[in-house]
Amino acid sequence: MRYEEAWIWQDRITTAANALGYTVWDLRYNGKSCSFALELEQTLGDEQISALCAHMPLPTDYDGVGGHGSRFTIYGNLP
Repeated sequence: MRYEEAWIWQDRITTAANALGYTVWDLRYNGKSCSFALELEQTLGDEQISALCAHMPLPTDYDGVGGHGSRFTIYGNLP
């Protein structure tokens, strides 16, 4: 994924999180794994986690709780 594409996906990921009422604490792109690491300011419950993963524009996995809130890996290595 090129830098410009990563920038666009970061905007889409932030928009999806904000649309559900959550605030992004940190969002980073990892070029080697072609994935994004997302941490929210909130700690989510099971239903909220499922809803967030379902509304993300790319495949998303829950990674647990980080230093500020729930953490997710979002996979950008689509064909």
